[in-house]
Order: sequence, then structure tokens, then C-alpha cells
Amino acid sequence: MSGYSHLTAEERDRIAGLKAGGLSLRAIARALGRAAS
Repeated sequence: MSGYSHLTAEERDRIAGLKAGGLSLRAIARALGRAAS
């Protein structure tokens, strides 16, 4: 599973902000360039 990587602290902060802004999980994943799963 070499393609797996943990979220960074910055990504976690960005996710929290985007979620608070009402974005969907898929929209947040797209904004981060990550898979929704």
C-alpha cells in the first residue's frame, strides 16, 4: 500500500474550515486533491 499517506495537520485544519463552510465530503476531497474515501 505505497499510495497511502496520512493527512497533515495543515490538511486537517483545511478540512475543518471547508466542512464548517458547508462543503460536501467529495468537494473537500477535490479541493485537497485527495480521494473521497
